[in-house]
Amino acid sequence: MTGLNMFVKRHGLAASGNGKARRLPRATLEAIAEKTAKGKSPETLNHHIPAIRSFCGWLERADRIRRNPLKSLSLLNSQIDVRHAKRELTTDELRDLLAATQQSKRYFRGLSGLDRSMLYLAATVTGFRARALAHLTTADFNFSGPIPTVTLSARFNKSKKSKVQPLPPDAAQNLSFTEISVTNHQGNELARACS
Repeated sequence: MTGLNMFVKRHGLAASGNGKARRLPRATLEAIAEKTAKGKSPETLNHHIPAIRSFCGWLERADRIRRNPLKSLSLLNSQIDVRHAKRELTTDELRDLLAATQQSKRYFRGLSGLDRSMLYLAATVTGFRARALAHLTTADFNFSGPIPTVTLSARFNKSKKSKVQPLPPDAAQNLSFTEISVTNHQGNELARACS
């Protein structure tokens, strides 16, 4: 007995036929989705719905099912159930985060506490995405001009345009004395930023 069949039987859901001829009515599919999605936010489910609808569409086009039972399944209203409201950190919260991270003795993904602290600072003051930050090198930072800057190559920018981001003087001062070196599990250097 497959996991799906066991689930249908355990929860007393309607089904007809056996083996390859087994059919699940729409109400059963919706009940399965609801029971297995407990704890998931509507936003998370909205990421899964297009994929399962697309899969059922492929099944229909490949003549594996007569019609797509989820064709009319619509996205959920993610505004009514917000699990984690996103907000900016306050200045005090950011200061505390950077201080705690800087003093951490734990290594995470090859980064020491000080390295992570400088990476968080660079992320905060530039607004760059993780992929962009991972590709920054010492050559991308300019601390000698009247306004310190960091330049993001067009190759790593989402808009595919080169971006020069000014750095606040206090952040630039902290970043100018730091070298972040990330190594993989074999000890090979992967990336280097800030100098």
